[in-house]
Amino acid sequence: KSGTWAKTTLYSFDGKDGSFAYAGVVFDATGNLWGTTSGYGSDLGSVYELVRGSNRQWTIKVLQTFHDIEVNGGVVFDAGGNVYSTAVHGGNIGACTQGCGEAFEVRP
Repeated sequence: KSGTWAKTTLYSFDGKDGSFAYAGVVFDATGNLWGTTSGYGSDLGSVYELVRGSNRQWTIKVLQTFHDIEVNGGVVFDAGGNVYSTAVHGGNIGACTQGCGEAFEVRP
């Protein structure tokens, strides 16, 4: 599209519901946005869903928090609605003092 573009904040994290949302978001089939944060309160990340209300306001649902991995990837879905992402820390310690990272699944 041509013309002037304007930024609209959909949701502002406050640290208690997530922080450091590096990885971007994806839409699900119903129009809700999904993403990850690398921080969540005193934990190391979360998987969240932003649900769009009828008044165009977005409400957060934190679906999973992590205290043992630092989430850094975006999300993808499989046909069953399970969510997949990656973490920069966690998994096998090996040569990495905080773990060398992992891919993970979150499901209802």
